[in-house]
Amino acid sequence: MKKEIKSYLVIDKTDFSQQIKDRIVIGNELSLRQITSREAFENFKTEISDWINFNLDLLKQSFDNPDNEYRHEYNRLSLPWSFFGLHSIAGDTELSKKIISRSVRGLEKILSKLDLIPVKGNV
Repeated sequence: MKKEIKSYLVIDKTDFSQQIKDRIVIGNELSLRQITSREAFENFKTEISDWINFNLDLLKQSFDNPDNEYRHEYNRLSLPWSFFGLHSIAGDTELSKKIISRSVRGLEKILSKLDLIPVKGNV
């Protein structure tokens, strides 16, 4: 049986909470975008990718284990990118917004568990 390793937050919970809330706001703003051209979609896709990568880095750097369970779960929710370009602009935009929505839900899930996440040094 594999022993589950519990990751510890290495930054203040209040700071971490605010950073996650800020990332949720940005995700919600992205999901409200209206995309009307392929060029606008390509820029939109880049912004989403940058937002997700920042979130992954935040989750990597906020815990004592860079490959922690919170980052792993968030990464799983923020996929797949490989299906873009197979649909119309509207179809690709809809898929993008579903990815944003799942990613926001992943951040909200972490936020909802914050009281259960141990802080390094407080054990």
